[in-house]
Amino acid sequence: MAVSEAAGALSDELGATPTVSQIAARLGLDDEEVSEALQADEARRTLSLDVPRNRQDRESLPMVETVGRAEPGYDAVEAQLAAEGASLDDRERRVLKLRFENDLNQYEIGRRLGVSQMQVSRIMRRALRKLLVAVQGDGKPARV
Repeated sequence: MAVSEAAGALSDELGATPTVSQIAARLGLDDEEVSEALQADEARRTLSLDVPRNRQDRESLPMVETVGRAEPGYDAVEAQLAAEGASLDDRERRVLKLRFENDLNQYEIGRRLGVSQMQVSRIMRRALRKLLVAVQGDGKPARV
């Protein structure tokens, strides 16, 4: 509060906004202490989201129009990238492609691959489990 009061008094005296150094000299503090106090004072103030972005321009959009929105496409892209990094073998990739891109059932996939429907089911379950782990992650930061 002392920093805010000193800034107001100096502003009146100088006819301009005082610098951090001027406020610090008035109060006998160092510049860092004054900067922290000014930042804390600014952080406790709230602004209406209805105020224009540019207060001099009456046609300026209100601040609320600049607030970001959730973009569902980002989740899909992240999941796709994670899925591409999953450690699927060629057979697992082929089974998933036949099932989800070619819309074949497990029996038809088994006939194409020369395995039983039960084996296709196991391959698909293992591949989907790997994809799920890749998409959900393990809570560890991704390697870059």
